[in-house]
Amino acid sequence: MSILDLEERRIAPRFEVALPGQLTTEANHLVEMVVSNISSSGVQLEMQQHEMPHLLPNDHSQNTMSPVGVKLSIDLQDQLDTIHIRCGVVYVQRKSHSHCIVGCRFEKFYDNAGPRLESFIANQR
Repeated sequence: MSILDLEERRIAPRFEVALPGQLTTEANHLVEMVVSNISSSGVQLEMQQHEMPHLLPNDHSQNTMSPVGVKLSIDLQDQLDTIHIRCGVVYVQRKSHSHCIVGCRFEKFYDNAGPRLESFIANQR
């Protein structure tokens, strides 16, 4: 493996998707995003770079070990089913001048979203 290769950190397999949705920051700012891959432990999403100050404000954090929390609303199966999940931001990476990639781990599922997501992922295999 080359030093430039990304090391896979998720134990669960990832599935490439293009799921539209919204990210809600801790300050209740809404950000349009697209989930680009998903697993049973987290998601990778793409969003506009100019939204980054809302996601990661330059504030002094009391707990630097706790990830920034966000709520994701993800449209599954051609928007026939929307799930809501609380996530922690694990990493941020610039993709281009206008877009960035955000990796999130799942922390809490709302309204039976866990089994619905599990069913969606099972259909991706």
